[in-house]
Amino acid sequence: MKGKSLLIALLILAFVIGVVLIITLFIPTLRRPVPPVPQVQVTVPVETSKKEQIQTKPYVFEKASSLYDPFTSKVLEATKLQEQMELRNTEIELLKLELEKLRLEAQIDSLRKERGYSVSSIGGVKVLAVSEGGGSFRALLDNGAEKRWISEGGSFSGYTVLKVESGYVTLRDPSGKILKIKPGE
Repeated sequence: MKGKSLLIALLILAFVIGVVLIITLFIPTLRRPVPPVPQVQVTVPVETSKKEQIQTKPYVFEKASSLYDPFTSKVLEATKLQEQMELRNTEIELLKLELEKLRLEAQIDSLRKERGYSVSSIGGVKVLAVSEGGGSFRALLDNGAEKRWISEGGSFSGYTVLKVESGYVTLRDPSGKILKIKPGE
């Protein structure tokens, strides 16, 4: 009996709490006043002579240069000019990096020529990759028309593979010149 009366008391308490919540949550929202509808002002042009006629422009057609950005409190035109300047500065930095890259590539090429390393000539063979399998190395060569894996002693498009190591491939070109080429060059 005690358990049954306790259960009934808890149900009554839950019901009372639910009713109080419903009343406090929903009744005040029903009594809130409706916000007023914004009024639209219509301007009618007054008939006057052409010289005295007043030209009214709606807000939509105002120049963007006279508007302020509420977040930065700057004129929008100034913000656009600042963005254009930042874009130009970025372009200038990229051009500087490109010039530096070209200068460094020219220095690298001159050092390769001094030390006997050279990249194959135009229309020649390029080394794309080196692979080791079973204790022997192979090189992936590309002549522009086809690609082929070649082992030491093999030839491809007139080039003979003299030595293949993990860091570079030694080739002999058709004229007999020895080329040491790193994969990917």
